[in-house]
Amino acid sequence: ALWLTHLRDLNGLRRAKDRALRDLHGKYEAGVASHQVDVFVLEPGTDRYLGRLCRFNRCPKEKRECLVAGCGATAFLQQHEGFRWWPESLAPDRATGRFQRAADLPLPTATDETARLV
Repeated sequence: ALWLTHLRDLNGLRRAKDRALRDLHGKYEAGVASHQVDVFVLEPGTDRYLGRLCRFNRCPKEKRECLVAGCGATAFLQQHEGFRWWPESLAPDRATGRFQRAADLPLPTATDETARLV
């Protein structure tokens, strides 16, 4: 799950995810395929489910999945028919946080390793 303060460059985020998975495979000769990774996008502060990061390289892709109501209303934010987010999925006994950007920290610059991933 990712809490995003804006949805301006979901395609860039999608490409960064794909690049990181390719790098992982190249380095360790193991990994998972991009279509096997679900990225749930949530609203900071409310944990409101917004959708999933789309796996397609174009939005809309003209696939059956793209015909779901609301899918692509925000580019590369995929919606799924009948999907219901369970907030309890984020309970401390079921999920582990890996990174939280503090409000008073500066954003990474283009030379920072983290900036190159996104």
